[in-house]
Amino acid sequence: MKKLIVNADDLGLTPGINKAILKGITEGIITDTTVMVNMPAASEALDIARKFFPDRIGIHLNLTCGLPVLDPADIPSLVDESGRFYRRRGILMEKASPEEIEKELRAQVEKFLNSGLEPSHLDCHHHLHLHPVVAKIVAKLAVELDVPVRALDIQTKTYFKSCGVKTPDHFSMDFYGEKATFENLMSILEAYEDGTMEIMTHPGYCDSKLSEVSTYTYFRENELQILTSPIVRDALKKKNIELFSFRELKVEKGIL
Repeated sequence: MKKLIVNADDLGLTPGINKAILKGITEGIITDTTVMVNMPAASEALDIARKFFPDRIGIHLNLTCGLPVLDPADIPSLVDESGRFYRRRGILMEKASPEEIEKELRAQVEKFLNSGLEPSHLDCHHHLHLHPVVAKIVAKLAVELDVPVRALDIQTKTYFKSCGVKTPDHFSMDFYGEKATFENLMSILEAYEDGTMEIMTHPGYCDSKLSEVSTYTYFRENELQILTSPIVRDALKKKNIELFSFRELKVEKGIL
């Protein structure tokens, strides 16, 4: 049987994204979301999560957008002259100290836990855990938190499995930009065999703050329209695809 996790990345990035993800979870097929705890709209996002979906929120570990949770002086290899994260993954990883990476990511986890929520899973902004240094740290955190992790390819899936960390069976990042269409979504769902598939999504409303922090703008509203369409939900039923969640994956796979 096919089981589908639809994760909305970037919760907390802007109020418009928070509003869109709430709509997608309560009215659409979004099953999970991950929050960027260092962003200005994160406090609002965590309040929304506590009220509406406390068991379907994970942490979008972030080292490439905005200000760090820690004082920039404590993690100088991760930030530029203004004290902000480097926007490009390549530049970051050329400069970053593994010890400082772990220090900041642990601070982000701690900030999430201080909200009173328990994370359902972990993933990384800009797929930073494709880098082996970051993957090692994320695996350590996942084991400590007892949660699954997004696995983008066979190599990362195999690595996390070797660490005792669970992941979905399949992953797709193809519902994005011009590919965020109903037709492409159906193609993604038809292309994988039985098991659990995670589809990464980025719904949002284009508020005044979005263009200041992201180059991915108006496509977010298009994604939301598709993810909340009754036609999509009907299509899932016809294809016998069950909506699932990372929290259910954790229980099903025997992590508890």
